[in-house]
Amino acid sequence: MGTTFEDDDQDYGSGFGLFVNNPLFSDVSLRLSDERSFAGHRILLSAGNPFFAAILRPTLGMVGGLGEGAIDLPEQADEADETMLTLLTSINTGSANYTDLLMADVQIQTGLLAISGYFQQASLTKQVETTPTLAPLTLTGPSLSRSP
Repeated sequence: MGTTFEDDDQDYGSGFGLFVNNPLFSDVSLRLSDERSFAGHRILLSAGNPFFAAILRPTLGMVGGLGEGAIDLPEQADEADETMLTLLTSINTGSANYTDLLMADVQIQTGLLAISGYFQQASLTKQVETTPTLAPLTLTGPSLSRSP
């Protein structure tokens, strides 16, 4: 995983994709109920998502909000690792990788819809809803073809 900006021409938001689940400068851990965790960055999570902005907001008596620590995510977040990584990419960069969405199977796309709705990530919900779903491959004679 890269940790520096090497391409001067990349757009500003996409550069933050380098920090998806990257412990470099991470100041929060997003922990799922099965003890899996993902490295996060409060500033990126708060700026890119209303759910995280609300739970990472500084409260009276706290300087800087949650600080370094862990957030125990609700059971609704217990999805496949690639689903959580797609959500975090969407939050950090403003959109998910279209190729990843296109190649995701129906179960992953369903998980993405559920988790993007729960975490109020409307841009990801829209991206998933407008991504075509690939029909499963079936064997028809000597060649492979797509099912209708």
